[in-house]
Amino acid sequence: MNYQPVAIRSLLRSAAMLAAGIAVGSIALTAHAQTAPGPMTSPTPVVPGQLTPSAPSQPQALGLNDPRNPLHLTPDQQRKWIATQMKYQPQAQAILQSASLKPDQKRAQFESLSKKVDVELNAILTPSQRALKQKLMARQAKLQQEVGSRNAQIQKMGAQLNGSLTADQKKRLGALSAKMKPQVEKLMADKSLTPQQKQAKINILGQSYIKARDQILTPSQRALMLKIQKLQTTPLNVSTAQ
Repeated sequence: MNYQPVAIRSLLRSAAMLAAGIAVGSIALTAHAQTAPGPMTSPTPVVPGQLTPSAPSQPQALGLNDPRNPLHLTPDQQRKWIATQMKYQPQAQAILQSASLKPDQKRAQFESLSKKVDVELNAILTPSQRALKQKLMARQAKLQQEVGSRNAQIQKMGAQLNGSLTADQKKRLGALSAKMKPQVEKLMADKSLTPQQKQAKINILGQSYIKARDQILTPSQRALMLKIQKLQTTPLNVSTAQ
């Protein structure tokens, strides 16, 4: 979501992605660990019964208490779960890649297919697992709602900040970003540096950028920028306890 002009986007976003390895949270049984999406992510999380654009992988059976197995599926349940998801992937792909369907039509067909898959997945689960699944899905729905609310706040504040910039400020901020961008790209492409070394150097560049940027912005604009950055970095208040 581009809520800020290129001139004032924080270069630290690239630095953060370099080391953080941001992953979308998932309740479905996949080879990925369950993690909360970053504060600026507009997630399309995978929950039991939903389909993903790509076929799930075939990981080694996970332990009952493995955090990547939140429904505590047995090895046999895991095999059935993945087989069910893979069975419907061609249909999901056909919907997502269709050039004749409008976005709302794709969404409707995708949701209809997901409900069909959900019935089959529920048949794999025990009553207690189905209850846990509903709890996890409710939590994920709440997470999506909070992400949407936060993004709306940030977009509104970003528009306010953009609207307050003068033509001269935009010109100077654009020149600053144009100057800093190749330096960041050069560091990220440097194979002689470890990820930690890259992060440290990019952080230094980021601080230099912020200092120069703040000299261009007015006090009120800097205060608004700080509010936006706080929203970007504050963890979402959604419980992960089962």
